[in-house]
Amino acid sequence: MSRQVSSQVSSSGYTRVQLDQMTRVADSLNQLSGNLLSLQGEWSLTGLQLERNRMTQTCPCLDGGQVLIQGHAAFPFDCAIRTCDCRCDDCRTLATILSDQAAALTEAYSLYSSAESFVTLILRGLLMTSSWPTPVGNLLTAAGISIAGYLGLSLFEGHMITMAEFLKKTGSLHQEALSDLSSRIAPRSASPIGRIAEWSCLAAHGSQRRLEVTQVRPTGGGLGSAHSIDQALENLQNLGSRDKGFAYDTVAVQKYRDTDGSTHWVVYIPGTSSHRDSAIGWGQNLQLMSDTASTRAEAASTRLVMEAMRRSGIAPGDRVSLVGHSQGGIVAATLSSDMADQYRFEHVVTAGAPIANHPIAPQTWVTSVEMKEELVSSLDARDNTDATNRLTVRGRDEGISPASVNGCYARQPVEFSSEVVESTHGMNYQRAAWQNALNKGVPKANEQDRHFAQSTNGDLVETTYYEGRQPADR
Repeated sequence: MSRQVSSQVSSSGYTRVQLDQMTRVADSLNQLSGNLLSLQGEWSLTGLQLERNRMTQTCPCLDGGQVLIQGHAAFPFDCAIRTCDCRCDDCRTLATILSDQAAALTEAYSLYSSAESFVTLILRGLLMTSSWPTPVGNLLTAAGISIAGYLGLSLFEGHMITMAEFLKKTGSLHQEALSDLSSRIAPRSASPIGRIAEWSCLAAHGSQRRLEVTQVRPTGGGLGSAHSIDQALENLQNLGSRDKGFAYDTVAVQKYRDTDGSTHWVVYIPGTSSHRDSAIGWGQNLQLMSDTASTRAEAASTRLVMEAMRRSGIAPGDRVSLVGHSQGGIVAATLSSDMADQYRFEHVVTAGAPIANHPIAPQTWVTSVEMKEELVSSLDARDNTDATNRLTVRGRDEGISPASVNGCYARQPVEFSSEVVESTHGMNYQRAAWQNALNKGVPKANEQDRHFAQSTNGDLVETTYYEGRQPADR
């Protein structure tokens, strides 16, 4: 049995008038549903009264519906009761449909309540009122709260919970806690997280390591064409799979040619690697999160993707879409922010990536998928930018509950998932969250999907693959 994911979307791109109108429609549907339930109750009472009358009938001329005296007719109790039962079922079914439609409309247009749980509110208040005089004190206090929370939840559960369980239970607090902490450490910075990352890079700065970029061929079938966001996310998932023939962290570049002869490129960038010599290593995350463009440009993962684009034949001014997971998503946000004057970045798709602090060019469409329980996508400590051409889908791990809670917005099963609580940072959870948004009929999700499809019109011409390694300095 697989785990289930449900998702919600940001309300960016909708005017206040549109949201108010959708709220009124949802309220009307719920009111009609309530009226039908009341009518169902009346039909039910009528049926019960008929049953009672049949059992207590006093007319001596009637006996079980049989006509005993000429000129008398039996009342069709059975038929009347069946009619009442049918009307009860009809009212209940229609009431459920209207209620489900109201809930689906609420989900699709992000009209849900932003209220947090009681525990989250308490912890948030603790963070906001704590007096942390120094950066060191801030970090120690934050660590202490995290450890105390972890141990406290373990005691409450009656056993030592896993870190994945701890992150799931505190998911709604991650961004708020990081935002408060970073603001205290760098209070006068427009991008506190970016400033802290820049300080960290300066403290650990050394000579820029040599980067070796090699074109490779996968031992498996490689990546297929992608004419939808889900297909692009599937390609990104396969790019990180050893089973698909990718033995090392690999960047893929696809070339599409439309019927009019125009070309478009899609670049796939995987997440952080565990290989010590990889260009997509742990240290590059800090560089990419910096609020200084020059520091972001120095990251080996940025240089790897730029070199892969150059070798594939992508020329300045070409139409390019970027698809990245985790660190790959940050690289995509970096390129579309800092290289917007060189390339025409049409669409950026990120999964599990903290990109809110990257000044992505306003003409670029952005589709971001995040999971509530994972800490990684909250590391930017703020919400993604709101715009008509941007969408953030936030998934939630619903456990192993039934796949369909109701008929209108079923939860999405997660492929290759475990029955126990696990990290939701993987691409299987990110894909399930996106698919759930599509299943709910979210208008902006469909709009984003159509734009990506337009960006990859035509046939896939070729896919090239590149590895990036940083050999140890001699």
